[in-house]
Amino acid sequence: NIPASCIVNSNETQLLLQHGSDCSYAPIGSQQVDVLGKEEKYACTVMTSPSMDGSLLPFQCIWKGTQNRSLPFQNDPTNPILAKACNHGHIFTLSHSSTYWTNLGILQTFVQDILVPHFHVKNQLFDYSKEATCLWVIDIYSVHCGEEFHTWVTTTYPWIL
Repeated sequence: NIPASCIVNSNETQLLLQHGSDCSYAPIGSQQVDVLGKEEKYACTVMTSPSMDGSLLPFQCIWKGTQNRSLPFQNDPTNPILAKACNHGHIFTLSHSSTYWTNLGILQTFVQDILVPHFHVKNQLFDYSKEATCLWVIDIYSVHCGEEFHTWVTTTYPWIL
């Protein structure tokens, strides 16, 4: 008897903001062509999580880098656009690595700050214990099926299947 709102399917997707390019405005047949940004690609990973009742949990957006300047609006909480997104529960986080992919700490933040609060609220709406059984379906990447993450989830949140 798990409520539909307590069955969540999470998936990560790459959000490509700018492709690297092979294009140029140089005349066709030019011998020397400078291409700016050829090796540059701006992207992030977005963790999306719809529940079976059709609602969408706040997203987690993961950016490559170690400094706030790598985040949208440089993670300035006074920026009205960023403030609005954060007030709705969205998380913008740094990977602290050379990629924008999920790692153990980022995945733990998602569980603690987005998934578990969602499950607590939804369970209480049905007059269940905050920690009544919930189901989380997650796409498989190496960090998701790693022993360290699996042990952490089953130990910390044994009520999440």
